[in-house]
Amino acid sequence: MLFITVCVNRHEIINYYKFDHIGLIWYDFSIEYLKNFIFMKKQLILYVLALVITVAAVSVWAYQNSKTTLNDGRLVLYYRDGCVHCANVEKFMAENGVKEKIVKLEVKEGAIDRANADEMLKYAKKCQIPLSTLGFPFLWTGSSCLMGDVDIIDYFSGQIKSK
Repeated sequence: MLFITVCVNRHEIINYYKFDHIGLIWYDFSIEYLKNFIFMKKQLILYVLALVITVAAVSVWAYQNSKTTLNDGRLVLYYRDGCVHCANVEKFMAENGVKEKIVKLEVKEGAIDRANADEMLKYAKKCQIPLSTLGFPFLWTGSSCLMGDVDIIDYFSGQIKSK
């Protein structure tokens, strides 16, 4: 069993007498040491609290920025001349009147035109698509990316049916 008594003498020394199963143990601490220890403990708590608030604020800011910048409301299809998969998408679009039914759709050549290629890369980075896997056809839906003729044709089919 532990029993602790605290005594303060005229020299501002705190004497701790600790009784346990081994015997009497004596600790001497000055008042100044204890004041400094308590002050450092308060400082540490304040630093940790400031760090937690900063991390929380940055996380909220990053989350809000990712939400607002990811969905720009555009629908852009990037293609490359001579691409078989792009030709499949173009054929589907012509047969089903996709350009007439989806008015906001932009179709851009993405392999030769540097500005279009840079724009496509920007959207691919937002979707976290590695450059090594990036290909044509590529569709930016305003909030997500689709690649390949099958996924893009499925997306257009769903858009046409919902209208």
